[in-house]
Amino acid sequence: MPLIDYWKLPIAYHVFFCLFIAISIVELVFAFLEIEKARKIVKTFCLLFLTISMAFLVPNEPFLYIGLALGAVGDFLLIFKKSQVLFILGTIAFFADHGFLIAEYIKLTGNSGPWYLCFTFFFIPIFTLALMVPGWKLANDKKLGTFGTFYFAVLFLDCIWAIISTITTGKYFGIAIMGGLFFIASDFILTYTRFQKTIKRREFYVMGTYLLAQAFVALGVGFSALI
Repeated sequence: MPLIDYWKLPIAYHVFFCLFIAISIVELVFAFLEIEKARKIVKTFCLLFLTISMAFLVPNEPFLYIGLALGAVGDFLLIFKKSQVLFILGTIAFFADHGFLIAEYIKLTGNSGPWYLCFTFFFIPIFTLALMVPGWKLANDKKLGTFGTFYFAVLFLDCIWAIISTITTGKYFGIAIMGGLFFIASDFILTYTRFQKTIKRREFYVMGTYLLAQAFVALGVGFSALI
């Protein structure tokens, strides 16, 4: 696998990725100290800076940075938890985020044959049906449980595509696998602490794993697109 000379990458990429790291640290400090108002203000800027950094790194891969941008939109909309409409729109933004990432995996690997596409389209409903009942028990609500299981199916599919990409092409997709696993961990913590048992500094653990997930996926896909 060809190695990337990290220091020869665009300066703008370095600047905005460093801003992403800095603002993410600030976000996590606020989350650890449970300063919610400040944390919510900072939250959206994390994905914004990551999106811009990827746009400079791989400007010809719009699926990647459009997906990240939708993640930033979802982060912003979910700040307003009391608004059901904004919550639904934010959730749709996150679904679209993962949809664009999966499309980017397919584009970069060329794995767009009938078998891969059939697997992609049938995995989500099969996964949802298989784990629907445990989802109901976890959420204590059939509608929320079904919706949550469907969302976890999308997360698992995202991770599976990172694995497929690693197996079929190598490159840097292995980094994206770590991102996929952190996505699953983040949303599991979020779901469990919301519906089963809350924990102290909940947002610190949720955002910590979430930001690692976004960063690893972005770097894995972005670096793979360069070679």
